[in-house]
Amino acid sequence: MFKLTAALVFAVACASQVIAHGAPPSGAAILQRREHNVLVGRALQRRCGATLAKRKAERMRKRAYNGLSQFKRDANDSLCILTPEVTQGPYHILGELVRQNITQSQQGVPMELDVDFIDIDTCEPVSNVWVDGWSCNATGVYSGYEAASAAANSGGTGAGGASSSASGFPSGTAGGQTSTASGAYSGADSSDSSIAIDAPGDSDNFLRGVWQADESGHLTMYSIVPGWYSGRSAHFHIKVYTEGNGSIADNATFIAGSAVHTGQFFFADSFMEQVGNLTPYNTNTVERLTNDDDAWFAYENAEGYTAEMDIAVTDEGDIMAGVIGSITVGLNLTYSSVELANYWWAGDSELSSLAAASETASASFAV
Repeated sequence: MFKLTAALVFAVACASQVIAHGAPPSGAAILQRREHNVLVGRALQRRCGATLAKRKAERMRKRAYNGLSQFKRDANDSLCILTPEVTQGPYHILGELVRQNITQSQQGVPMELDVDFIDIDTCEPVSNVWVDGWSCNATGVYSGYEAASAAANSGGTGAGGASSSASGFPSGTAGGQTSTASGAYSGADSSDSSIAIDAPGDSDNFLRGVWQADESGHLTMYSIVPGWYSGRSAHFHIKVYTEGNGSIADNATFIAGSAVHTGQFFFADSFMEQVGNLTPYNTNTVERLTNDDDAWFAYENAEGYTAEMDIAVTDEGDIMAGVIGSITVGLNLTYSSVELANYWWAGDSELSSLAAASETASASFAV
């Protein structure tokens, strides 16, 4: 269902999720930030534009070589600009499996995440960052919080779950500092936020996992195009850690240090309209928001940064054949992104063994 009502949507978004720092920015504030970022971006472009343009040209050449069709061409490839910070939301879980393919039998449009990470101070790639990625499934349900997210979608209470499934890892909020509530950090979580106080209600972990970028700062992960749920447009969550702020436990799960970025990737409305007509997305009874009606899109997209992924399709006649979602993320390596999750994945010995035995996961299509 794609009924779009901005006033109702805004109310639902603010009511169904705890927004620790107040209402989304006003139109005037967004415009002011964009104007400021234009000036900053021009200076960075003069210094780093040639390097970034070369990177974009190589990406486009690779796509053309593999016969990929471009769905949307706007991207951040030729910009060196800080990616705005936004909330991690109520459904982040620590200690997820280190694996490249997080699909785990979930049905949907296969998606390759094709992400480049750059240092905004130098515009050079940031090597070997760890990326924790998670999203809801095609019908708007998050693993670990299946009952809670399903209840929220049907008009019940929001984030929450029984505490009995939580693992025995140490309690208490993980490290991080109170975010600076201005500019690109105005969408960041506050360290005293209660948005993630509820324990997971189940031990499933589909569409969750951590993978490491390569030496050139390039990340490839495999998932599905996420669905949507009450009060939100479609989005994909990430938390980013520098190489020295992450490691792998013996059971192939991720040990997180302090993150340098928490963000969300979005998808063009025209693309999601096509996805929404496909099974199982068309069984989702929740009304999908457009990006402009999503409270968090206003934060992620407000600083002159393009928060929508650049989408290429492997088969123009069949989106279900797979898509590649690309985006460039500019990191401030001196920033410490707050962590609000108090809970670790409860674990599954079989899944852990599979992840530990495999250095990479197979994909259903190639770039």
